[in-house]
Amino acid sequence: MAKNATVVPEIWANIQLNLAPAYRNRIRGNRADNQEKAIAACNNALLIYTRDSFLQQWATLQNNLGLVYTDRITGDKAENIEKSIACYETALKVVNRAQLSELWGSLQNNLGNAYLVRIQGDEAQNLEKAIACYQVALQVRTRSASPYYWASSQFTEALDCLRAALQMQVFTRDQSPEGWGKIQNNLGIVYRDRLAGDKAENLEKAIACYQNALSIRTREDFPELWAQTQFNIGSAYRHRLRGDAAENVEMAIAANQSALQVYTKTAFPQDWAQVHINLANAYLHRIHGDRSENLEKAIAAHQGALQVLTKEEYPRQWAMTHLNLGK
Repeated sequence: MAKNATVVPEIWANIQLNLAPAYRNRIRGNRADNQEKAIAACNNALLIYTRDSFLQQWATLQNNLGLVYTDRITGDKAENIEKSIACYETALKVVNRAQLSELWGSLQNNLGNAYLVRIQGDEAQNLEKAIACYQVALQVRTRSASPYYWASSQFTEALDCLRAALQMQVFTRDQSPEGWGKIQNNLGIVYRDRLAGDKAENLEKAIACYQNALSIRTREDFPELWAQTQFNIGSAYRHRLRGDAAENVEMAIAANQSALQVYTKTAFPQDWAQVHINLANAYLHRIHGDRSENLEKAIAAHQGALQVLTKEEYPRQWAMTHLNLGK
């Protein structure tokens, strides 16, 4: 235990508890380093804030750890998400909904977010678990009691909930631009993956949502979110059914190249690799330019991705990338 912790342990632990979200949300410095500092702060606080003596603080720390692990850059992505899920589920075993309703709702919502991006397990089952978590979170995150969190839980559930969050004007572009931009980006993801309705129309709606998001998520104000949305719109353009096919591929290439301005191999290795895979697929189907040159660019992009997607750490992605290289 740290030396200062023996003097005023509860005050020291409370400072550590507050340090964790500060590091997690820190803009300056290296993001991966900030995340590791957030994890360390949580673990320090847990030396004092034990489950038996400080249940609420202990559960809050589990929630904070889960948030960091979901987005953690260092380590294996799939394993980090499993750690995140374990943190939330461990806390939910002891957090009383009646006594700590806000924390309980936050844990359920965040657990849903973790299942939504989970890599391990069955994809359909993970999605069902995510929806179930959002639905139970809405039992305490009502619009009247917690309008902000109600909207947060709403837009992560699915298309109808995303629309509801916008129609209820909890998140407006003028009053809550960052939240509005996030909803637009998430709407784009839902429309892109939507099975119901006309596929071509869904993709048009997805592109429109991403364009709305990019009006808020500028590179200057939100560089990481800007790169994320550029990646998403690039994927939508690559699969677009309407418009000029050749121009759609060019738009996809441009968007992915834009994402690489932020998603560097050093800072965001997994995102960097995924963008290279998207670029490879775009160059493979490119109509403009020299065919042999486009194929060389596609091969180079796949090979670049394999610098990160190793057989040991990402066996499925590694195999799929090699399969694409062999086509």
